[in-house]
Amino acid sequence: MEGNLVNVFLLYYIINSYSTRAQVCQQGRGNMQIAFTADTHLASDQKHPERENALREILKVIADQNIQILIIAGDCFDRDFTNILPLEVIVKETKSDDLMIYLLPGNHDESIKQSFFSLSNIRVIETTSIEIIAGKKFLFVPYKNGRSMGEEIGRFENELKGESWILVGHGDLSSYSAAGTQYEPGMYMPLSKRDLNLFKPSLCLMGHIHKPIQEKNIYYPGSPCGLDITECGRRRIAILDIDNMQLKSQTIETEVIFLNESILITPSDDEIQQVGKEIDHLFEPYYPAEISKIKLRLNLFGYSFNRSTLVKNLEVFLKEKYGLKNCEIFSDEVQPANEDFVRQQISEKTINFINELDFGDGGEKKNQVMKEALKLIFGGRS
Repeated sequence: MEGNLVNVFLLYYIINSYSTRAQVCQQGRGNMQIAFTADTHLASDQKHPERENALREILKVIADQNIQILIIAGDCFDRDFTNILPLEVIVKETKSDDLMIYLLPGNHDESIKQSFFSLSNIRVIETTSIEIIAGKKFLFVPYKNGRSMGEEIGRFENELKGESWILVGHGDLSSYSAAGTQYEPGMYMPLSKRDLNLFKPSLCLMGHIHKPIQEKNIYYPGSPCGLDITECGRRRIAILDIDNMQLKSQTIETEVIFLNESILITPSDDEIQQVGKEIDHLFEPYYPAEISKIKLRLNLFGYSFNRSTLVKNLEVFLKEKYGLKNCEIFSDEVQPANEDFVRQQISEKTINFINELDFGDGGEKKNQVMKEALKLIFGGRS
């Protein structure tokens, strides 16, 4: 009799458990969302706890929005090592057992394997393969040294032809940059315009480039935690609504916000006020709580009546107004200027004119033109 009761109880538990999971899946189909990130660069040496905390924040955001799938498109780990403890510890402590994590190897962790992990909700995509997720066809392309993205996609051309499919890969966008970044110089497993025209993915979710990029159907979320001073501003992840294929960015709170800004100095009696306005404008988008997290590098260029005094006043300004200490201020490109009223007036009008022009490159060409213009007015080295 007791045995029968136990069997009945077990049967009830199994049916109830299955029914609950089915209800969750059915609800998910109504408004299915997938979270997407890359380049978390977790380290095993505890030197970068801010990166681990960024992942914790991602898992919190995912839980708050009841998202049940996370894709990490390469470089989850900073170096190719077998100690995957940081990821498993974070998943356990955030109670993310119901979250399915798809892990794509990148150029920093090319050799990670499924066998490294003890958690059943972490899936490592070791080879290029098609996965059906929420009824959509995904092609996962892990990083392979010496291969291009197109070569790997081409292996599945017949299976993808004429269908809607989503590419998940780790590599460069060849039309974006051939120079790489300070953190990762060079070109890695490029995705070309020819690949896009030939294979026609509906959407490309990419890792490797740490700067957020969105070009038509190509999306790089960027690293969710800035790794160095060149990775500036707020960080984010992507959230894909699988039903309508709409992609949105979700800001992630991080422990540090890097800002790296070049500021033109024109000689005047109020040089510090001039720079102060530029910094106020730079900080304007950030909340007070965010400003306290900022690590700032200022690259000053142009001409000054007194460079030493300018830098000292700038340090005081940053400390007193924004509470920032130990900012990096580079002033090697600030040259001395004679107190010549006529040249000063000419420089002001020239800079105002240049500011009205559209150089379309984020400011690099404009800064170079300003440098050359001021050199003609005040003289000095290039």
